[in-house]
Amino acid sequence: MLGEQLQQHLDATLGTGNLKDAVKLPTGEDLNEWADDVEIKKPIKVSGPKYVDYLMDWIAVQLNGVLFPHNFLDVVKIIFKWLFRIYAHIYHSHFQSIVGLGEEAHLNTCFKHFVMFTWLSS
Repeated sequence: MLGEQLQQHLDATLGTGNLKDAVKLPTGEDLNEWADDVEIKKPIKVSGPKYVDYLMDWIAVQLNGVLFPHNFLDVVKIIFKWLFRIYAHIYHSHFQSIVGLGEEAHLNTCFKHFVMFTWLSS
């Protein structure tokens, strides 16, 4: 029963567009357009919201960089891993609240978009 309910929530997706097309690298864009400027070198214990805040700040630095690092794909894999951890935390610890708000379709759509993007980028 729980598995069926979970599958129903996973199948709930907004829109009917093709996510594969939505996550492809746009024509004329360079895959290597990022640089690294790490401020926090060692893991620290922080709250969930602070973790997300630090991560988003770090990702913004990567996206706003001018030069491409030699280890671009390694940086991207780290970003994907950390973003996946955020989704995992939301699904594990906050999914019932999301369902209570009637927003599971939004969450599922965002997660599906993220997964397809990571698959096409790997």
